[in-house]
Amino acid sequence: MKLWLVQRPDEHDYDVLNGALVRAGSEAIARQLVAAECGDEGHDVWFASSTRCIEVTTTGVAEVLLRDFTNG
Repeated sequence: MKLWLVQRPDEHDYDVLNGALVRAGSEAIARQLVAAECGDEGHDVWFASSTRCIEVTTTGVAEVLLRDFTNG
């Protein structure tokens, strides 16, 4: 299994899922899992195809990988 960071690529002014850290065997499965979680928002198909999805590894430079801000 791998870790995937799945995030919205857009800004919004209402309460929606901003992103998720997912454990899955592939990027496609990670997107599907997140889409299933936000299906009640009416964006399940969009979220599965239009999100930023990167594999999280322990290598690389020091950086913030996820900033989650709640609107409202």
